[in-house]
Amino acid sequence: MAKNKLKWIFLCCCIFLFVGGCGKPQPADKAESAESDMITVENIAPDHILNSDALYWSYTYEELKEKADAIVKVKVLDDLTLENSLADYESENGWVTNFCSARSVQALEFYKNETGISMGDTFLVQQEAAIYMSNGEYFMNSLNGETPLLRDNTYILYLQKADTSMSGELVIMSGENGLIHLENLTEDQQFIDITVKTLAEFECGMDEELKNKLLEAETISLAPEDIKENTVELEIGLAEQECDVTLGYEKTKEGVIAVSIEQE
Repeated sequence: MAKNKLKWIFLCCCIFLFVGGCGKPQPADKAESAESDMITVENIAPDHILNSDALYWSYTYEELKEKADAIVKVKVLDDLTLENSLADYESENGWVTNFCSARSVQALEFYKNETGISMGDTFLVQQEAAIYMSNGEYFMNSLNGETPLLRDNTYILYLQKADTSMSGELVIMSGENGLIHLENLTEDQQFIDITVKTLAEFECGMDEELKNKLLEAETISLAPEDIKENTVELEIGLAEQECDVTLGYEKTKEGVIAVSIEQE
């Protein structure tokens, strides 16, 4: 009888230790969780990088200026990670129905500011690109193939307050329509007019005659090759340095100017 009682006590102790070990997170579990938060685009398999179609309102330069709550040059302080991404999941099958990221940036210079943020402040902006987990695998998705903001790079952003934004942060207006990547000025040729007019008005200090000619143009298009006849040398301020840009321009017809950009 005593031997059976000892066996029962020993069995109870083993059950207690097993249940306690499974229910309580161990240091290895915490480390694995922290490591998963640092999942970046580099960790995503090529066939798991997705592009979701979205219908954006395409703003003109004047509309962007008018509707933006802030026009600001920023330095990006982080990478796109699982940790700074948000996703909504459909309750029945777990499909991702909405996503975005809240990216950390530092304000270098304001050209318009109705936000209360000051130059030098660090704040968050919402971009429509995110990393998320689905069915046990990591994916990166963006709307219309938008390139995630790159760490340590410099951008001019047109930002809007949005009470219904997923992250609750200032939103980059209409995807890449409201974003200028200063290290790669021809990255998005679709909005080259926004790039050129923004630089002309806010950034380069070009002479008034050329500035007004560019700002008043009805259409600015990217020339098929570098324009050599009419050029102006510009200095673009980046977060850590300046870069030299050669802007070529020519009037192709009434209200239309073609430009070329060479960037060192």
